[in-house]
Amino acid sequence: MPAGTPAPIVDKLTKELARALADPGVQAGLKKMAVKPGGPTGDAFKTRIDADIKTYADVVKAAKLTFPQ
Repeated sequence: MPAGTPAPIVDKLTKELARALADPGVQAGLKKMAVKPGGPTGDAFKTRIDADIKTYADVVKAAKLTFPQ
């Protein structure tokens, strides 16, 4: 969700997403695509993404990778 989304909306969407992911039909569809639902939410998710960005930025820099624009 965009930064600044009101907490009640974030909470409602998080709960609804969890409810949808608990549905056996949704789980079966995701399994067919080799997707495993789950992982951190909220602030824990942001912390994880920030750490991943730093890790991979360091990897790209150390490997001297460049990407055409």
